[in-house]
Amino acid sequence: MPNSPRSGNALADFVSALIELIFHPLFPLIFITLPVVSLLLASASAEPAFEFWFLLGVAVCEYAMSRLWTAICGAAFILAALPLAWVFFREQQVVVSAVIKQWLATLIAIGLLIWLDRDWRDNGSAWQATALNSLLLIAWAGMVEASIGTLAIIKYACGNRLAKPPPPPQEPHGRRRRRRRTEEPETI
Repeated sequence: MPNSPRSGNALADFVSALIELIFHPLFPLIFITLPVVSLLLASASAEPAFEFWFLLGVAVCEYAMSRLWTAICGAAFILAALPLAWVFFREQQVVVSAVIKQWLATLIAIGLLIWLDRDWRDNGSAWQATALNSLLLIAWAGMVEASIGTLAIIKYACGNRLAKPPPPPQEPHGRRRRRRRTEEPETI
């Protein structure tokens, strides 16, 4: 157990990371938008390896068209995406260094994805497609989470600006002079 609170069992670590991903409040939003990103990336790079998430989304939609309960669950999943993202946005602690680390990790994943796409010859192997699509999932999840963290920082910065102090109350004309006169001693 070197510097890790976990058990050291690789399978247990994988299962716990998978559970954390599935029960993450941003998972529905990431899973719904990933096929669109996959389609855009596949069409921009002309790389068939990136079509996996798009084809998975199409298969889910076709399956839901023929089965009512699947369609109802899919609609509930889609409707839950934005409220869960809003909850994540509201409950997120604003830590600038954590958001910067998220952006750096996302940029590293995107750079690795671009590098592998450019330099790894497409031989149609399942390992290559799995690696590229896993990196796409990691990069997109990081981008969504870092974007929401950035929006939280912007909201925090805009919400905590000092308000202009209210102007002093206006006094009627000549009021100060009358006060000074009342402070003078009375003469008979």
